[in-house]
Amino acid sequence: MQQACQAAALEVGREGGSGLASWLPARCNMRLLARGAASSAGPSGQQVPPASAAAAASTSTSGSSAETPLSVFSRQGEKLAAMPLYPKLLGFAGAIPFTTLTPAFVQAAGFPDMVDYCAQMQLVYGGSIVSFLGAVHWGLAMSSSTVAAAGSKAAGALNERYVWSVVPSLGVVPALMMQPAQGSLAITVLLGICYLSDASYFRSGYLPSWYMSLRGYLTLLAGASMLATMSYYLKRDVERAQKLLEEEDAKRAARLEARAVAGVAGAPVAVATQQGSRK
Repeated sequence: MQQACQAAALEVGREGGSGLASWLPARCNMRLLARGAASSAGPSGQQVPPASAAAAASTSTSGSSAETPLSVFSRQGEKLAAMPLYPKLLGFAGAIPFTTLTPAFVQAAGFPDMVDYCAQMQLVYGGSIVSFLGAVHWGLAMSSSTVAAAGSKAAGALNERYVWSVVPSLGVVPALMMQPAQGSLAITVLLGICYLSDASYFRSGYLPSWYMSLRGYLTLLAGASMLATMSYYLKRDVERAQKLLEEEDAKRAARLEARAVAGVAGAPVAVATQQGSRK
C-alpha cells in the first residue's frame, strides 16, 4: 500500500499538483499506522501492547509450571486452617470409628475374633452418618430466612431440600440388611452420592466453602475404610469358595480311587467263581 501511495504522489507531482503530492504520502502513512494498531488489538477490541502480552503469557506459563506437590499440600493446609474449630474437630473425630473398625485394624490390635462384630458396627455407624448428611439439608431448610410464597421458585427449592434430606436415610435401610461386603459397598456409594449432592448445593450458594472442604476429607476417609472392609470380605469369600472346590475335588478323587480299589479286589473272586462254575 505504501508503494502505491508513493507512485500516486509521483504521478500527481508530474501533473503539477505539488500540494496534493505532499498530502498523499502523509495520508497513506496515517492509514498504515491505523491498520497496524487494529492488527495488534486484542479480541475485545482493546489494543494490547506486545510487551504486556508477552508478560501475561510468561506469567501464566510460570503459574502453571510452579504447581508442585508442596504447593498443593500448602493450599490444603490453608483450607484446613480456615475451617471452624469445632466442626473440624468433631468431623475428624467422627472418622475415627470408620478406620478403627476395619478388619485390618482389628486384627492388628489383636482381636481377630471380633472382626465380624466390628464390621457390623462399622456398617451401622456408616448408615447413621449417611442419615446425618441428609438431615443437614432438613435443618438448613428449616433455618432458612427466606419467606417463599407458595408456588414460587424459592419455595420449590426449599421443598426439594426437604425431599432430598430423607433420601439418604431411606437408602441406608437396605444397605444395613446386606452382608458386610455388599453393605460396605452400598454405604460407600451413598457417601459418594451425598457428596455430589452437597457439591451441587455448594455451587448454588447453599453451603459454605469450608463445609465442602471438610466433607471432601471425611468422605475420602470413610469411603476408603468401607472399601477396605469390603475387600477383606470379598477376599475371604473367594478363599472359602476355593477351599470348598478343593475339598469337593478331593472327595471326588477319593470316591474314584475307592471304586478302582474295589474293582481290583473283586477281580480274583469273579475269576474263581467262573472257574468253579465250569467244573
